[in-house]
Amino acid sequence: MKKLFTLFFLVITVQVIAQTYPITGITISLPANPDANTANWGSGAALLTITAASRLNNGRLDGRVQESKILVGIKKGGAKICGSYTSSSAPSANFNTPTKVWNGNNATSFLGQACTLPPGDYELTVQFFGSGVAGLVPLSEEKSRPFSIKGEDQQAYQPPQAIIPANGSLLNETDLKKPITFRWTPVIPKPRETVTYRIRVWQLTVGQTGMQAMQVNQPIITKDVDNLTQTIITNLLTGPCKPPYLCDFVWNVQALNREGKPIGGNNGTSETFRFIVQPVNDPPSILTLISPAKGSAINASDKPKFTWSHQSSPKGAPTFYKIKIVEIKELK
Repeated sequence: MKKLFTLFFLVITVQVIAQTYPITGITISLPANPDANTANWGSGAALLTITAASRLNNGRLDGRVQESKILVGIKKGGAKICGSYTSSSAPSANFNTPTKVWNGNNATSFLGQACTLPPGDYELTVQFFGSGVAGLVPLSEEKSRPFSIKGEDQQAYQPPQAIIPANGSLLNETDLKKPITFRWTPVIPKPRETVTYRIRVWQLTVGQTGMQAMQVNQPIITKDVDNLTQTIITNLLTGPCKPPYLCDFVWNVQALNREGKPIGGNNGTSETFRFIVQPVNDPPSILTLISPAKGSAINASDKPKFTWSHQSSPKGAPTFYKIKIVEIKELK
């Protein structure tokens, strides 16, 4: 009878402890299909964030929580396959506020190693440990977050998005003579292989829409760059915008793999942006007559000298002047 009583007492004790963990409310934020390389969970679209809350004793943080350790690992089928720490060697959590957040590189550092995971289903686990009467004890339940790593043929990618020149932006003819920066967002998530971004620019003709120009016209610019999200294009236009050509342009960017196959939805292509080039109006040409002065009298035997000034004369081209003298006869 005594042994049975002791066993019953131990079961009740364990249950009470389990219900009063000082660290509660663990939340793990990770995309359902993150990057296969955990080193990339420190930033970007696959950002890892861990949040936990602590019970307060008389409005103060429990001393065990402040000295707690955090154990983070990745399991597959219940077996740990990534994470170099154990409950005894886990790093300090630095839990110094009632609610603590670890994100990016701070959160991934608790794995103790970077792992490249093959395609499959996994779970990220988080648990806190601390010192107890009998030694190391859990200070929280083990929280898990399931996720999957997809193969290159299964991964759903977001294609690049055009940024600059912005849709509907206005440039002037002077801008066309300068290097123009084209910028876009990368493919998300980042593929493990090289991504080639192909930028194409089309010039519209009279009566065309942007879609028609892309279907009928040849691009005036086609440029490929690898693993970059911007490029500079010079000499976008070599001639004037005269009919049937307009000073209206459309552009987009397409993501391609090493085999030249599109990456992401919409055939790996961004939305098409349009920009317009406005002509620069030359300042008005102003001719000012100097001599003979207005109303002056000239003798028939004189050889008058005609002089004038010309403001805003065209640069780089010869200028020709034509003098016309009209005799005014008195009507009888």
